[in-house]
Amino acid sequence: MLSSIAWQYLFLIPSVTILFLPILLKTLPSKSGNGQKVDAFGFVIFGFATAFLTLFFSYMAWWMLLVSVVLYVAFGFYINKAANPFITPAFFKNTRWLRAISLILVFYFVNYALSPIFNAIGTSIYHMTTTQVSLHIVWAFVVAAVVGTCSGMIIGKIGIKAGLVTAGTLMFVGWTGAAFCVNSGFVVLTVWACVFYAGCGMMYFPVVSTVLGTIEKDESGRGVGMNDLAMNVSPSIGIAIIGSLLGSNALSGSSIVGTTGVAAGYSNLLLIGSASAALGLIVFFVFKKKIYEGNHALESDEASK
Repeated sequence: MLSSIAWQYLFLIPSVTILFLPILLKTLPSKSGNGQKVDAFGFVIFGFATAFLTLFFSYMAWWMLLVSVVLYVAFGFYINKAANPFITPAFFKNTRWLRAISLILVFYFVNYALSPIFNAIGTSIYHMTTTQVSLHIVWAFVVAAVVGTCSGMIIGKIGIKAGLVTAGTLMFVGWTGAAFCVNSGFVVLTVWACVFYAGCGMMYFPVVSTVLGTIEKDESGRGVGMNDLAMNVSPSIGIAIIGSLLGSNALSGSSIVGTTGVAAGYSNLLLIGSASAALGLIVFFVFKKKIYEGNHALESDEASK
């Protein structure tokens, strides 16, 4: 439906939030801060470094990667010398946090890719319109919403570790099942999409809890910010890579799942997603002991499960 609207008008959608400003002004607390200055310079360096890194994977312009590397190096020097940087070098020296954030980077790497792959399969193999494909895929998002809403209850029953493994397994099974069923009908593919997005919906709670459990409470704001950054940058890079492969048909011809021609290319792309989910599970099992050591509250909770 949105594809039928001129893209310029889509930028007006966020303007609806203006209507809620009076409610926010009335209900938000009026307590002011302590007057400390925001590290604007640090934010600018880090923001531009991340922006150029993302743009590099979209346009594959090597000068963008060079600029990103230079800015990240400059940021490293800056936080070591600045009096009050928004994030300190000690934050990045926390090896438990580094291991935990790697789970987000791997599990979320191809999370944006399923929909465009399915759209390409629907239009080129099943001769469906974008609208018809969307009417199938929307059910996968409904499943994600339902599972995500219930994830707190589910994790409360089985524990964070088991929940993370379950979510990662669902993502792996969804990708793999779709790879084997490219020629089996779009309804079958939609079922596998529902399995994948069920895993996505369940993943957020345990992986965020795991990452935030590796840092001190007074660092939770920075932790949440870095989580959000990883959850957006990693899949942005992933969709840029998958998109370039999708557009070039570089993986077409044959696939280990038995498909041939154009269908083989889609199967191979889906297998890349499967490999990403499998790698996430491997990383979790390799780092599990180190990630959770010292988090006595979580260890006690997991033991009770």
